[in-house]
Amino acid sequence: MSIKSQPLKPGDSIATVATSNWISNEAIESVRPMIEDAGFSFYVHPQTSKRDHQQAGTAKKRAAALCDAFEDPKVKAIILTAGGDRALHILDHLDYDLIRQNPKIIVGYSDATALLSAIYTRTGLVCLHGGDISKYSKSPPQHVWDSFQAISKGDLYSYPMDKAKILREGTANGVLYGGNLCLLSNLWGTGYAPDLKGKILFFEDEKESLWNIDRMLLYARRVGGLDNCAGVLIGGFSECSDKTNPAGIGFGHTLEDLALEHTEGLNIPVVSRAPFGHLDLLHTIPIGSTASLTAKDNQATLSLTEPAVAV
Repeated sequence: MSIKSQPLKPGDSIATVATSNWISNEAIESVRPMIEDAGFSFYVHPQTSKRDHQQAGTAKKRAAALCDAFEDPKVKAIILTAGGDRALHILDHLDYDLIRQNPKIIVGYSDATALLSAIYTRTGLVCLHGGDISKYSKSPPQHVWDSFQAISKGDLYSYPMDKAKILREGTANGVLYGGNLCLLSNLWGTGYAPDLKGKILFFEDEKESLWNIDRMLLYARRVGGLDNCAGVLIGGFSECSDKTNPAGIGFGHTLEDLALEHTEGLNIPVVSRAPFGHLDLLHTIPIGSTASLTAKDNQATLSLTEPAVAV
C-alpha cells in the first residue's frame, strides 16, 4: 500500500542532496532562480560539497545526508542533485523507518532509479522519476519543470503521447513503476524492487549497447516478473550502440525488435518513444501512482488516475 507526501505549495522549502556523482556548486546555484521564482525556498545540503572520486562523498555519508533531508521538518521536497553512479551502494545504509515516518516528495532519474525503487519498495512512498538539478542546470525544455510542479501539486497529469509508437495494442490500468533499465536489472531479486504484478513498467537508458539491453530484457522476462506486468512503456534511449563482431557484422536487432521479442505472448500494451528518458523529453512519472494506458487505433494515451500526493 502506497503512502504519499503532502502537496508542494508556494513558500515550501525544496532541498537538494547529492546521492550519486557530484556537480559543481556553480551548477547547483544556477538552478536557484528557477526554484525561487516559482515561490519556493532552496536548501543545498552541505554534503553536496563532499568529494570521493566521482561521488559526492562515501556511501554512508550520502545516505546520511538523504536521511537528514527527510528528517528536516522544514524540507517538503527533495530534488536529487545528479545521477552518475554508485547510488546502489547507499541502499543498505538508508533508514527506511525514518523515511516512512517523514514522507516527502523526492525526484530524480538515471542512477537515482536505485533510490526511488528502494524507497518505494521498502516504505510504500510514491517517488517521482523526473528532472534533477543537473538537468535543470542545462536549461531543459520547460515541460520538465512544469510536469514536476503539476504532479507535486496533485494534478491528474495526462502525458503527451503524440510521438509514441504502438508496438502492441491493448489497455492497462495499473501502478507505475520503473526508471533506468540498467539500474532496474540490478535491483530485481534483491529486495529493493517490488513485485511487477499489475505494474505498468516504464524504462529508459543511455549509452548502452543493444546487445546488453537484450540481456537485461531477457533477465527481466526470466526473473523480474515481466510476464506479470499490466503494460510496458519504453522511453528515450540515447546513444545506444550496435556492436559489431570482428567480421564487421552488426548486432542487427533494434530496440523495438527486442521489446517485441521479450514481450511475445503477453497480452499487454507495449508502447515505445514515450515522453521520458535521457533525451529532451523528461515528463515526471510517479512511481507508485496508478495510471491508465491505452494503445489502439494508432493512438496511445497515458494518464494518471490518482494524485501522486495526498490531496
